[in-house]
Amino acid sequence: MKKVDIKTLVPNEENPRLIKEHAFKKLVNSVKEFPEMLEYRPIIVDDENVILAGNMRYRACMEAGLKKVPVIVAKDLSQEQKNQLIIKDNQNFGEWDWDMLADNWKQDDLVAWGFEPYNFGTPTSFLDMEDETEPLDDLPSIEKPKITDDGYVRYEIVMLEEDKQFLVETLAAVRKEHDVTLAEALMIVVKQYKS
Repeated sequence: MKKVDIKTLVPNEENPRLIKEHAFKKLVNSVKEFPEMLEYRPIIVDDENVILAGNMRYRACMEAGLKKVPVIVAKDLSQEQKNQLIIKDNQNFGEWDWDMLADNWKQDDLVAWGFEPYNFGTPTSFLDMEDETEPLDDLPSIEKPKITDDGYVRYEIVMLEEDKQFLVETLAAVRKEHDVTLAEALMIVVKQYKS
């Protein structure tokens, strides 16, 4: 790892990762408040200083006004290996133990570090939506969810794949149109139904 002038780095034009404006602002604030974190997760470049991993961190560092940034040069990679690194660096593997996060970490800190606030709380019972002929009165009762100090809960449902796809596409369109979080997009849809 070495520190280089940030102006020598070349953003990757084919980086598939996107970032919403509110999340980017959080990242910029994170870089300003804790620039040492970059030493533990440096930007990765190829032999020609093209960024393979860390395009958003690079943008945040530019916005924060950093002059030098830590980088690792990934030498002698084939184009296929470079492409693989770009994709794998942007994938999120694993899942969070939401109960442990809610019980052991301050929600304000987690939100400041990039988590969406609607993620916290304990999942409720699952509603199986495959049998749509089932009367509403016969649906399983929903346990009272755990509510965080900030009033957030986490719900999960089970539904048909095509219904899930329709829901995901609809919420993605609402998020893009209004530049809001997933929870806010869902509430926009619900409020439109209620009106």
